[in-house]
Amino acid sequence: MKEYIVKSVKDRGYELFLNEKSLGVLSYSSWYSGNGKISLSNYKTYELKSEGFWNNRMIVLENEKEVLSYKMNWRNGLPIIVGNKKFLLKLKGVFSRTFNLIDEETGKTVLSVDYKLSWRKLKNDFKVYTYEEITNENMMILGVISATIYYLNIIASAAA
Repeated sequence: MKEYIVKSVKDRGYELFLNEKSLGVLSYSSWYSGNGKISLSNYKTYELKSEGFWNNRMIVLENEKEVLSYKMNWRNGLPIIVGNKKFLLKLKGVFSRTFNLIDEETGKTVLSVDYKLSWRKLKNDFKVYTYEEITNENMMILGVISATIYYLNIIASAAA
């Protein structure tokens, strides 16, 4: 198991760390926008783009090719598709601050995300725990962080 830290940084961004080494940044183009980019420390970049009438589908593109996507549904979490693999991002419990990413084929939890909201700074920080090897792990983690933020925003807007 690996433990990653994702810290909220200024200018609408989140930086991914493992053992205090920066691995990448997720940044959004503006407030309340799903559009942005993922920049990894190996100089790979991915575009984050919202689609649909209500911007309810998000995709991550590498050289205009879709590598990850997620779309809100109101039944059972947030389905995430990476290549030909399907995952489900679910809140662990009603009052939990932990999201689990579950492989739909095996039913195993691949990674979990714990979030912490700092009311003073109005920023989220995250801890990510991976339980098995993941292809393109850093992009996948930042993509799941984007999905988690999307999920939290949907929950907050539904409660308002």
